Amino acid sequence: MRKKGLSSELIVDAAVALIKEKDSAIFSVRELALKLDVKAASLYNHIASVDDVNLKVAERVSDKINDLLVEATEGKNREDAIRAMAYAYYHYALENPQLYHFIIGLPALDQDNGIGKVGKQSIRVIRALIHRYRISHEEAVHFSRCFRGALHGFVMLETTGYFTCYGLSPESSFKFLIDGYTRWIQDLENHHMQSNDITERDMTTNET
Repeated sequence: MRKKGLSSELIVDAAVALIKEKDSAIFSVRELALKLDVKAASLYNHIASVDDVNLKVAERVSDKINDLLVEATEGKNREDAIRAMAYAYYHYALENPQLYHFIIGLPALDQDNGIGKVGKQSIRVIRALIHRYRISHEEAVHFSRCFRGALHGFVMLETTGYFTCYGLSPESSFKFLIDGYTRWIQDLENHHMQSNDITERDMTTNET
């Protein structure tokens, strides 16, 4: 890494490289300085602490995931968008396991800024897609939580060495999972519409 032109961006680059090399989110200012070939004291002209660097790495990774989810869903119908979004999330986690584990392992902190604010970006993409279905607000919240939990749980298990038995590929099981979720939200919508139709008929009957 070059000595001159030290910047916050270069420090984040070094932190990302360290996380990938060490397969760990734990690093010191001294390690960052060695990676950049500078004195540790010079880093404090650009950062406040390792926690500050962690937040900047989290922002970069979250922005990347968010961009991938948005790009994956653009111009697609509802079911294709759900599948595309799920696979964009899945492939990023598989291709960048160290960074994925890093960002998931960080605390949410303040929900209105910092990592909490960053995390809301990808949640908004998922919720916007779910709101294309005619289901209740409560069902939308439940589905969003379950869907996010299923994606995260699956990739965490696969990236830590599970799903290697029974002669079935992890990706075939992931497809099975996503197919199940697309059917589930369609069933929720059908049930919601049928319930509303029954309610409307009951109201019409009472009025007459």
